[in-house]
Amino acid sequence: LLNQIRTRATSTVNTLYDTSIKEPIVGEVIVPNRIRSLLEELLATTEELHLGFSILGGIYDRERLHEFTAVTSEGWIILMDPLYDQSGPLATLRSVLREKVQDRARLQYVDLRYQDRVYFK
Repeated sequence: LLNQIRTRATSTVNTLYDTSIKEPIVGEVIVPNRIRSLLEELLATTEELHLGFSILGGIYDRERLHEFTAVTSEGWIILMDPLYDQSGPLATLRSVLREKVQDRARLQYVDLRYQDRVYFK
């Protein structure tokens, strides 16, 4: 899915994949509000903070909304939890990328799922 998002992404369209096995029903919300809001917040933050990358899309499971994986234009991913307020971890993202990560080309992921910590590899 990560490669498909990278391939299909354009500057104006974000690709989202729902990994749930639940068959969609006409009239059902396919992209939950929490996921949509999280993606909008992430897009705004990366643009406002001039982080040097863009968000191409994401992966979620609409039956298990505790995890969202965002795919960046640099090839690494951001792990987030839509059930928690992400403003704190997103604010920390800039300083972590600038102060802790020496080579973003080697970065695999940044994990923002925990309110008081940011993990990366």
